[in-house]
Amino acid sequence: MSQRLCPPIIDTPAGLRRLIDRLSACTYIGVDTEMDSYYHYREKVCLLQISDDDADYLVDPLCLDLSPLNVIFKDPSKISIFHAGMNDIPHLYADHGLEFARIFDTYTAAEMLGLPNKGLAGLLKEYFNVEVDKKYQKADWTIRPLSPEMDLYARGDTRYLAPLRSILYELLTEKKLLSAAERMFAASVKTRLHPHVFDPDRWIMVKNFRSLKPEGYGILRRLYIWRDNTAQKADLSVFRVLPDHVLISLAERRPRSAEELLDAFGASSHLNQLQRWQNGILEAVREGIKDGRIAIPKSKKQGERLSKEDEAILKNLKAWRNKKVAEGRLNDTFMTNKNLGALLADKPADLKAMNSLPFMIPEVVGEFGVELLALLWPK
Repeated sequence: MSQRLCPPIIDTPAGLRRLIDRLSACTYIGVDTEMDSYYHYREKVCLLQISDDDADYLVDPLCLDLSPLNVIFKDPSKISIFHAGMNDIPHLYADHGLEFARIFDTYTAAEMLGLPNKGLAGLLKEYFNVEVDKKYQKADWTIRPLSPEMDLYARGDTRYLAPLRSILYELLTEKKLLSAAERMFAASVKTRLHPHVFDPDRWIMVKNFRSLKPEGYGILRRLYIWRDNTAQKADLSVFRVLPDHVLISLAERRPRSAEELLDAFGASSHLNQLQRWQNGILEAVREGIKDGRIAIPKSKKQGERLSKEDEAILKNLKAWRNKKVAEGRLNDTFMTNKNLGALLADKPADLKAMNSLPFMIPEVVGEFGVELLALLWPK
C-alpha cells in the first residue's frame, strides 16, 4: 500500500467540515469506532476512524457533534465499509444520530463466504500480510492526547477496509452470494441499542454462583445490587468495582466488620477496591444475612427445562436458522440462540407483533417472518 496521509486528530467543527468536503468526492469510506466499555459503566463512542483512498483520519467524538457527517453517510451514492458494523452502528446512532444509507460489512461477508478467518486481524494477515497488535483493543480511548502507538493502531483499523472490500466483493460475486450479503448489510444499518435496564434477579449470572451454599444466595444478591449501584455512580464498568469471583468469596466468608474484611482479603489484588468501598460491602453483607436463604428466580433458573412442545419448536428454529445461514441467506448474528430463545418466549402471534420485538430486524421479518410464524405455531 502506498504512503498514507495521517492528519492530526480532528477536534474542531472547522476540521470536521474540511473532512466532509474531502469525503464528498469518495465512493468507499472505511469506518470504525473505539469505545470505553472496559472502563466506564455506560459505553460511548470515544474515537471515530475514517479512511478514504489516500488518508486515515481520526475524529474526536468527545468534543465534537458528529451529526454533520450524515451528509456523507446518508448519501446512497457512498458505501461505508465496516468490520462487524453491528458493534458500531447502534452506538453511532445513539450517541450522534448517525445513519447509514449503504454499507459493506467485511465480517458479514467473511462469514457468508465461510472463510476460516473472520476477525479483522486474521483477514489482514491473510490478504495483506499485516500483523495487528491487539493489546490496544482494551485501551482507555478517553485519554487525550492519544499515544503514538494508540494513534497508529486506530488508523490501522480502517486503512485496509476498502481493499479488503474489493477482495470479498469479488468472492461474493463468484459464489453468487452478493445479493444475499447486500440484504444482510441493509438489515445491519437498522440495528439499534437496547436500553440498559438493571435486573436485580440477574445475580444468578454471576460466574460460579452455584458453588455457594443456598445460605449465601441472599448475600450474593445484595452484593450484586450494591455493585451495580456503585458502578453507575462512579461511572466504572462493574468488574472494575469488584469482579465476580470476589463477590462469591464475600458471600462465602460473610465479613461483618472492616477487620474481618481486611483479614480475609489482605492478600487480594483487589484490596484497594475493598478498602475504598468497605462500608457499602459490609452493609450489603449484613442485609444479605438478614435476607437468609432466597430462592433462585423461578422464571430464570439456569437449566430450567422447556416443555416438550417448546423444546421441539426451539430445535426446529435452530435447524431453520442453520439452513438459512448455510444457504448464505441469513447472517447468524441476527438469529443467535439467545434471540431464538427470546422469540420463543415472546411467541408473537403475527408479523406486526414480531416486528415490535426489539431484537428483530424489519428486513429479516419481512423476508422470513411468515416462515418463523409457521415454526412458532405448528399446526
